[in-house]
Amino acid sequence: MSGRRKQLFIAVAVIATLSVATVALAASPIRLLVNGGEIRPDVPPQIINGRTMVPVRWVAEALGFDVTWNPGKKQVEVIHV
Repeated sequence: MSGRRKQLFIAVAVIATLSVATVALAASPIRLLVNGGEIRPDVPPQIINGRTMVPVRWVAEALGFDVTWNPGKKQVEVIHV
């Protein structure tokens, strides 16, 4: 095997290994813990573009807040009770 082919083979092997490792990490579930207890929302948390997205209602209510939808303003309102 020539030196150039060997380098190409190694580069492809490294890229393949890294892509498999990334998929394996993304496949593990994201756990939500509030005050030491786990909450299990109906919609699972996701990582999108490097940011973790969680259902705001589940987290806010677990922290003692009320969550309502304001249709006039088209916004979620989180209110401490």
